[in-house]
Amino acid sequence: MTNKHCSRSLRLHFRNIRDASNPFEIAEDKFKKLFRLNKVAATDLITQLQGYVDEPTRRDTVPFHLQVFSSLLFYAHGGYQTTVGHDFNIGISQAVMSRLINKISRLIALHLSPRYIRFPTTSEEVRRVKDGFLENHQFPNVVGVIDCTHIAIVPPKTDDPINPSVAYINRKGFHSVNVQAIFDSHLMITNVNAKYPGAVHDAAIWDSSNIQRHLKQKYEDGRRNCYLLGDSGYPLQPWLMTPILETRANKPRSSL
Repeated sequence: MTNKHCSRSLRLHFRNIRDASNPFEIAEDKFKKLFRLNKVAATDLITQLQGYVDEPTRRDTVPFHLQVFSSLLFYAHGGYQTTVGHDFNIGISQAVMSRLINKISRLIALHLSPRYIRFPTTSEEVRRVKDGFLENHQFPNVVGVIDCTHIAIVPPKTDDPINPSVAYINRKGFHSVNVQAIFDSHLMITNVNAKYPGAVHDAAIWDSSNIQRHLKQKYEDGRRNCYLLGDSGYPLQPWLMTPILETRANKPRSSL
């Protein structure tokens, strides 16, 4: 057998191994631990994303469902080859894995996030979210809770003219993107802003956000009964409530 035929045989062999891999055969409890989704949700995700994928090309050596599962594993555990290769024997190289994560992430961001991540804007949507906070938490007129979280990243180059690495060093000393998220009473994300490096303060991200401008405009138009709940890192505004610090329970603050 020539080297060319041997190489082709090996490629077909590994292709068959990947095709035979079936994460759905994993027990439900381990499945959820690995992918952070149950099997029904994972099936729905694969089905929806598949509708936005063109015909397979020669570069698509990994079946699409395994592309999604490999990306989910990376999202859940932050690892490339170790977690992916160990958990269901895909054996995907780091270079291919990086390409797949980028592909699946773009599909989710472009096609699914506009459908599922939506801040309440219509009267019916606002009423439904308010009802959820009132029924579940006894807090009236709340349309969401807001906070930022630091997502660790591999830093860009120090001398990058647009995104120097120093801009991504957060107050805790590691490189990150500071992601602002808003949730409803059921912990569903209704808005996310992941444009800012870790050195940018939560309040600065909020001040430049579309949601801040939207709520301000609604307030100026006369809607005075809708607000977000945020922590002390945010400014107190008519449409954003923050906690009163240094107070004792059941005692009114003298300055009020």
